[in-house]
Amino acid sequence: MFNQCELEADAPYWPRWLETFCQQTGAAPESAYVVPYDRRAADELRLKFYAIQSTVSPLPLGEGPG
Repeated sequence: MFNQCELEADAPYWPRWLETFCQQTGAAPESAYVVPYDRRAADELRLKFYAIQSTVSPLPLGEGPG
């Protein structure tokens, strides 16, 4: 989950953030979400979560980073 995003302005970056995370951790998430920066919605417990596509393929077993 990427939080405090500017939905439209950050849209080109989500795939890169997700790819970097996966490469550095060896993770292959089944789901990924972005959450907009909205202090009022956060205070009122009504933040919206938006699913994003993961195009990252899982690494074979034993081929994670490090």
